[in-house]
Amino acid sequence: MITLGVYAWTILGEDYALKRLGSGQCSRVTPLIAISLTAFFVLVFGPIAYWVLARSGSQSFDAAPLRQSPLALR
Repeated sequence: MITLGVYAWTILGEDYALKRLGSGQCSRVTPLIAISLTAFFVLVFGPIAYWVLARSGSQSFDAAPLRQSPLALR
């Protein structure tokens, strides 16, 4: 939101062109690639990483303090 606000301010208020703001090298395919990569990491990589962490037991921090504490009840 901040980035969009700054872009809007510079384009509308300061009369800058998008090429002057660093968008000259971007093609029309760039937003599609960004959306595709975001969807991959959220919908594919995220659940796989969650599953791997769940299988390895590394998902919770509850057991670590009990193992490290000298006063832990056993």
